[in-house]
Amino acid sequence: MTSEAEGQGRPAPDVDAIADLIRRVRHLEDRAAIAQLISSYGPSVDSGSAEPTAALWSSDGMYAFSASEMSDEVVVLDGAAAIAAMVDGPGHQEIIRGGAAHVLSAPHIVVNGDSAVAIA
Repeated sequence: MTSEAEGQGRPAPDVDAIADLIRRVRHLEDRAAIAQLISSYGPSVDSGSAEPTAALWSSDGMYAFSASEMSDEVVVLDGAAAIAAMVDGPGHQEIIRGGAAHVLSAPHIVVNGDSAVAIA
């Protein structure tokens, strides 16, 4: 039995291959969107834009970072409001006055279905 497409001289579409291609493109789009989100952080936080910086996280998102280059202490901010407060806070404002400039390296992004983890 031949399909309509084959009857017109074209092979029938490979439905499984098309579904796999759609899945792979979605995966790549998810990774690109996460990378874009991460790359938005530096310009936003370095300019002291608290609300746009906080908007990079969900309301219940967490941000963990080293307290300083000389310390193993990790600071964990819970939620967008805490992130905005950090940006507006005196410590971060002093860093900005000193010429803060975040430099981005390639993030490590793992996408698993509808969830992802990224380390930048």
